[in-house]
Amino acid sequence: MELLRAEQSQRKRPKHWWEDSRAGPQLRTLIQVVAASGPRLGRSEHLLASVSEEETARPENEARLPIIPYAARRAKFLDWPDEQDDMKRRALHIVRVMLESDFGASNLGSLIYELSGVLEKEHQIQRSIELTFAKKAPATLLKRALSMWKLFKWHARSGYVLGLRITEQSLFDYLEDVKKNAAPTSLQATLEAVAFFHSLLGLAFQLDAVISHRVRGLAHTALLQKRPLKQARALLAQEVLWLEEVVCTSLDTAVVCVAGFLLYVLSNCARWGDAQASTLPELDGTGERCILTSDTTRHKLSTTAQRKTTLLPFAAFGRLLHTAAWAEKWLSAMKRARLPRQGVDYLLPSWNESTGTFLRRRMTSGEGSLHLREVLRQKGGQVQLLLPSSHSLKATQLSWMAKAGTFSLSERQILGHHLDRPSVSALTYGRQNFIGPLQKLRELLSNVVSGKFRPDDSASALVSRQIQDEELEADECEVALHGVAHRPDDSASEDLADDELQGSVGHVVPEAERRHIRAPDPLIYRQHSSSGTLHVLAAGGHKFLCGRPVTANYVAPATQSVAGAPLCFPCQKGQSSS
Repeated sequence: MELLRAEQSQRKRPKHWWEDSRAGPQLRTLIQVVAASGPRLGRSEHLLASVSEEETARPENEARLPIIPYAARRAKFLDWPDEQDDMKRRALHIVRVMLESDFGASNLGSLIYELSGVLEKEHQIQRSIELTFAKKAPATLLKRALSMWKLFKWHARSGYVLGLRITEQSLFDYLEDVKKNAAPTSLQATLEAVAFFHSLLGLAFQLDAVISHRVRGLAHTALLQKRPLKQARALLAQEVLWLEEVVCTSLDTAVVCVAGFLLYVLSNCARWGDAQASTLPELDGTGERCILTSDTTRHKLSTTAQRKTTLLPFAAFGRLLHTAAWAEKWLSAMKRARLPRQGVDYLLPSWNESTGTFLRRRMTSGEGSLHLREVLRQKGGQVQLLLPSSHSLKATQLSWMAKAGTFSLSERQILGHHLDRPSVSALTYGRQNFIGPLQKLRELLSNVVSGKFRPDDSASALVSRQIQDEELEADECEVALHGVAHRPDDSASEDLADDELQGSVGHVVPEAERRHIRAPDPLIYRQHSSSGTLHVLAAGGHKFLCGRPVTANYVAPATQSVAGAPLCFPCQKGQSSS
C-alpha cells in the first residue's frame, strides 16, 4: 500500500519548468557551453569532437580523427609506463630470477652463489646486480629483460631444464615459434637481448656458435616484413602561425603552457626528450626578435658520464611568424602554473584532463602528439591526411632550411644539434655558434611572412620560383645600372648587341657542356643570359608573356638550336591560353 501511495503521489507531482517543452527557453547543454569557450585541454574538446564527427558531414578525402575517449587515446600513446626507478627495479627483478634459476650458467650467477651463503651479504648481492647494469638506460634494460624473459619461459615450457643454457637449435626453434604470431621485429629484439645479457652476465656459451648465420637469416627474413617507416611530416606555415595565435590569445593557463612548450620544441629544432630535460629558458628581448636561451644535460649526444654532466646550449627565437612574441606569454603562464616544479628533472609535467591539474610525472612524447593534434584541430580548417606527431616539431624548421637552399649542411647541423663527434665541444662551449645560423633563419622567417618563400609548396614550384626570383633580381640590377633598355630600329645594331651578349651565355654554360635541342620557333623566344631560361615574346616585342620587360639580359637563341634550359612557366601558361 505504501508503494502504491508513493507511485500515485509521484504521478501527481507537478513538472519543473525545464521539464516542460512549452515553458520558454531551455537550459544550455554542456555541448553548447563548451562550444562557446576557447581552446581547452581535457574532456571538453574531445566530447565536442565525438559529437561533431557524428553530426557534421565531412568530405570523403578528409582525415577523420578517432572519437574514442581522450583518456583511452592518451593511454594508447603512453611510452613511459612507469617512473625510471620503477622500470629499473622491475628489470633487475627479472634478471635476478633468471640468474638464481641456474647459478652456474653465468659469471654473475656464480658470484651471487658465493655471496648467498651468508644472509648479511644480501646488500652486496643487490649492489652487484645494480652496478652491472649501471651504465644502461632503464628503458633499454627493461626492453632487453622482457625479451630475454620470453625466451626463458619458452625454454621452461618446452622441456629445457636450464633456461639460460641456450643452444643454437633451441634458439632457432624459439624464433620459428615466435615468427608465427609475433611482430616482425620480435626476432631481432631477441637476438639483441641474447647478445646484451651474454656480454653483461657472462653467459656460459659462445655467442657466435649460438647466433649462427641461419639464425640471423631467419631474423632478417622476418624483419623484411616490417611496415615501412614513415617520417613525421613537417608542420605547415599556417599551423605554426595557429600555435602562436593560441599561445598569444588563449586565457587558459594549461593551454598556453602546453602549446608554448610545443613552440619551444619547434623553435629549437630539438627532440622532445632533450627539450624536457632543459631548464626554464631566459628571454632576451633587446633585439628585433626575442631569443630564448636555456641549458640541458640529458640529451641524445650524452653517451658518456662526462657528457651527461656537460651543458648543451639551446638558442631559439621567441617569435616566429606571428606579430607578437609567444615566448613572453608562455613564460608568464609557466610562472603562474609554478612550473617547472622543484626537485624534478623535466620542464613540463603531464596534464590530467579529469582533475584539470598537472600530474607528478613528465609529459611523454605520445601525449605531446595528442595535444598537438587537438590544438591544431581547433583551427577549424581541413585536417591533413598525414597527422603530425611530436617529431614534426623538430622537422619543421629543418625542412624549411633545406628547401630554402641558403643554409649549409654545417649550419643545419648546428641548429638541429646533429654535429659529429669532433664538433660537439665547439657547440657545447660556444653559444656564439648559433649567431650566424640564427641570422639566416631570421631572414627565412621574414620571407615566409612576406610570402616570398613558401615552404609548403612542392619541390617543382620551389625550384621554378627560385629561378624566377634570380632572373627578376638580375633584371632589377640591370635597370639600376643602365636604365630601361629600348629596342633599336636598326636590325644590324640589334644583331650586334645579341652577338655580344650571346657570348655571356657561353661563360655561364660552356658550349661543350651544353645540351642542344632544336627550337620550335627561335624568333619568338629570348634566353636569359645568366640562368638560360627561355621566355616568349608578347605582341609588340617590348615585354614577355610573363609580364617582364625585355632588357639587355635577354638574348636571341641560336637559329637552329638553344641550350637545354627550362621554359618560363608563366610564359608557357600564357602561350597555351592564347
